[in-house]
Amino acid sequence: MIFFLKGKVINKGDDFLILETGNIGYQVFVSQSLLEKIKINENLKIFTYLYLREETQELYGFKTVEELEFFKRLLAISGVGPKIAQGILSIGSVSEIKKAIQEGKVDFLAKVQGVGRKTAQKIIVDLAGKIEETLKPKILDKKLISALLKLGYQKNEINEIISQIPSEIKETKERLKYALKILNKK
Repeated sequence: MIFFLKGKVINKGDDFLILETGNIGYQVFVSQSLLEKIKINENLKIFTYLYLREETQELYGFKTVEELEFFKRLLAISGVGPKIAQGILSIGSVSEIKKAIQEGKVDFLAKVQGVGRKTAQKIIVDLAGKIEETLKPKILDKKLISALLKLGYQKNEINEIISQIPSEIKETKERLKYALKILNKK
């Protein structure tokens, strides 16, 4: 499994980019919001999901592990494929989307091409009780940031690492362990 790619953006299409890494150009489908932020010749690290079907092999890319994990949750819903899941990630940040789901905002999700009211309602029903409160990790991360600063890491490095910690890890101690594991691999 390809967890992430790091390389140079050499081209962009309507819903994908070409990332050159190790003399290989990977076509990676990304959300519109991410595609708009990325510039050609920019160096990029992107977390990936390989979508395999009988006649299809597609690589989907995400700026953070949280986006990747949410994409996987969306795919688990009957009737939601990768294009729809990617479209949902284009309409807001993961926390905005989770908040809309928790509040039952059908119209917010129905803005996505291919998502009608029934599909939006299904997404809300399937995920509303399963998504965690989005503010809790932010509160925990204050302690985590403080601990990593005391260990001598830089603020920008810390913010990048925190975005890679899966949202399922709630305890500060466990989040710190995970962050240190990532930092030690660099």
